[in-house]
Amino acid sequence: MRLVALLSMLSLVLSRQAESKEWHPKILPVTKVDFNWAPPKQVGEPGYFIIAKEGKPQCKIVIPAQPSNNEQRCALLLQTYLRLVTGGNFEIVQEPYSGGPAIYLGQTEVSRHTATEFPPIHYGKLTLPNVHGFVIKTENRDTLIIRGNLDIGTNYGAYSFVRECLGVRRYWPTEPGGIGDVYEVKPNLSIPKLNWVDWPYFISRHVGFNPKGWELSRKEGDPPWMFFWYRCGTTLSMMHNFFSLIPPEEYGQTHPEYFPEINGIRYVPTGKINWQPCVSNPEVVQICADKIIAAFDRDPNRICHALSVNDGAGHCECANCRAMDTPESDTNTAQVTDRYVKFINAVAEKVASKHPDRLIGFLAYGGLRFPPTTVKLHPNLVPFYCAMGRGLYSGWDSWMQAGAKNMGHYGYHDDRWFIIPKINPHQEARRIRYMVGSGVARGYYKEFNPTYPLDAHAAIVVAEMMWDPRLDENKILARYYSDMFGESAKEMQNFYETLERDYEKWLKETSPPHPYGPDRSDLDLDHDYAQFQVLTAEGADRALRWLTKALEKAHDPKVRQRITIVEAIFRFVHMCDQEYWLVRSLPDCKNVAEAEQKARQALRYARTKAKYKVDVMEKDPIKQWHLIYREPYDMIKVGEIPQEVHQAIDRGFESAFNANPVDPAWKRLSEDDDPVIAQSAQAVLAMHKISAPNSLNATDTTPDSGLQNLYEDGGFESGRKPELVNDEPKKGSVACTRERPHSGQRCAMLWDCKSSSIIKRIPAGPGEKYWISFWIRSLEYPGPNNVPALYGLRVNARSGTRVLNWVREAVVPTGDWQEFRMPYTTPAGTDSIEVLIQVLRQHARARAWVDDVSVVRVPVEPLKLSGSTSGLTETDLPPEN
Repeated sequence: MRLVALLSMLSLVLSRQAESKEWHPKILPVTKVDFNWAPPKQVGEPGYFIIAKEGKPQCKIVIPAQPSNNEQRCALLLQTYLRLVTGGNFEIVQEPYSGGPAIYLGQTEVSRHTATEFPPIHYGKLTLPNVHGFVIKTENRDTLIIRGNLDIGTNYGAYSFVRECLGVRRYWPTEPGGIGDVYEVKPNLSIPKLNWVDWPYFISRHVGFNPKGWELSRKEGDPPWMFFWYRCGTTLSMMHNFFSLIPPEEYGQTHPEYFPEINGIRYVPTGKINWQPCVSNPEVVQICADKIIAAFDRDPNRICHALSVNDGAGHCECANCRAMDTPESDTNTAQVTDRYVKFINAVAEKVASKHPDRLIGFLAYGGLRFPPTTVKLHPNLVPFYCAMGRGLYSGWDSWMQAGAKNMGHYGYHDDRWFIIPKINPHQEARRIRYMVGSGVARGYYKEFNPTYPLDAHAAIVVAEMMWDPRLDENKILARYYSDMFGESAKEMQNFYETLERDYEKWLKETSPPHPYGPDRSDLDLDHDYAQFQVLTAEGADRALRWLTKALEKAHDPKVRQRITIVEAIFRFVHMCDQEYWLVRSLPDCKNVAEAEQKARQALRYARTKAKYKVDVMEKDPIKQWHLIYREPYDMIKVGEIPQEVHQAIDRGFESAFNANPVDPAWKRLSEDDDPVIAQSAQAVLAMHKISAPNSLNATDTTPDSGLQNLYEDGGFESGRKPELVNDEPKKGSVACTRERPHSGQRCAMLWDCKSSSIIKRIPAGPGEKYWISFWIRSLEYPGPNNVPALYGLRVNARSGTRVLNWVREAVVPTGDWQEFRMPYTTPAGTDSIEVLIQVLRQHARARAWVDDVSVVRVPVEPLKLSGSTSGLTETDLPPEN
């Protein structure tokens, strides 16, 4: 288990302790929420407006004389899909037009005279402009109007027309008419007499992030990305933007006082992350207010402007900023919400003097993760709660309790960092109903990077219910299975539901309690080997069997192609998942036969998945359907066994050896044909001073403590201060102390560490095996929001300046000394290892002590390795917290 998994575990424990003290809002049924829903669609005489006969167009597409870019894009959309559905080539013309039946798209002269009401949006007492409303109306048998109340609304009208009137569904991002589209060819096409006025519940909606599939090679003018098919529009701005309001390149040289004081000096940044402005400076307040007022002046339709912390930390530590904090606040643990709310309130007050009806959005993220306790929110503020390290419900509740009347949610479903994504369409639906039922939900930004063949259905549920949360997710899913998988719909439904069933079981077992039910962030376990715990080995087997049955039943070429892609990706998931559960169980083996069997199975999966990654996952057509990167995916290399597998075998053999050290199998394994098995067995024997197992006294199983400790001054007896590295501008502190060492006269003490590590670099060679250990104790101070520090051991394998490989394991210290041990096997190309004892997110009042650090090279022959020595780039390396 690594640090991200530890964070989730500790948050769960602390959340359960605090559950009885939490306040929870009343959640209404969605239909009872105070909101002016759009009127029902009015449908009349069938065949009223004729679009095509026998594949020939019966109307034209008319756009304004001076069309906007949006209107031109929508016209191309209609033209493309009308051609696919009817076979006809529909002409796009500009006004003035008098040539017969036409679809009038956008703000045409004809559509402007249509009597359509777009009332303001009412969320209880909050009134906002109806920016996303649209109308689709047959004025007469020759006139079909599609337009938005504003230009952006025409988007939603056009896509809604293609979806509902042409019968097209786009589920995966392929070329128009490709395997991602579902439609029926209709050479004869008409629509009934229609008056359809609609608008969404969430006034701000986002689903998506990076392009995939056909989007990667999309040309200008092609139909837009899935963002538009999902009918998204982000009207409530809330993204990180301190860097653009107070840009270092503009103010850094002349006004360094606008930037954070860190470690006693003003820090003028050069980038956009890991710094925040000095929010106590009144000139910073005025600059931000002036720029936001100017933005509202320029755009009368704009309803919100962001005023949001930069990504990362870098909080100002000057006396004036600290004076804005609560007495127990702490920059290391990001418990500094009050200062930022006071700052944002001050800006909002100035903006409201000119634009009293405009909103200011911000991310309840990083330093603002927890709600304020000493200040109320200005009524024009819209916090977007980011559920990281905790579930949506409890965080949403806490911000409502703090007085938030209008809120948004910034959610994560980022498959770039997951081999097995969260298969959670029903969880997504529950979240939307909860937010809407609370009465304060206005926006939902879902950073959704789906691996479409595995979890597109979850994205579709989110998009559909953002527009209308009254919808039934089961009906949405049933249509998806039927549309995409035709004759194999039932088998594919069983496949997806098998994955979701395991996920929901894991969710129930690991989530903090809440009256509404279990919830955890989709980002939990991101780029973590432990991510596979959401799918049991048995569940993965069952799911694969359903795919096999689905393929056997599929005969439609498109259906078969879709299932083949799903199956190709899931086979890789299956291998990784099976390996994970073997690795997880190996350290508990109590007999050598069991340890041997699981070790061989784990190695087989490790080698097979590495080859499969190269042969299938990194080649078309599969590569275009995922953007997985970073660990554990990037650590999978042909010729290189993952560290997790090495470690599990080492620990499994050690456990089995301790249970039965005289088993003659140890000698056989030490001579095994598999070099990994042989080296691990030899290591067990070497660490226990064994050359002839049959001559060993069964009680003589103490590991050899006489091997050379390669970690110089691991007991800190010299009194020299250990080398400390910091991964952020904020520097931690370390010193040698005589305060209750584990042994000898001294130990190392660390304090005030935002993201710091005691580091030692040790010469090493490829294929060598090490045991690394240290003793640790801590005095914790989690602060008012129970934010515990994170501790861990990280080992980097290096070749010169390049990091070839790394592994990190979490450590959970207590007030008493305890030992942590970790085996490590160096990869190909290694010339040194870096040992980092990490202290992250440590409250300024907390302390940690480290002693008796040991790095022992096990006296066995190194593995002969042929793996990659290309190393990792800086973007491959994980954030330290």
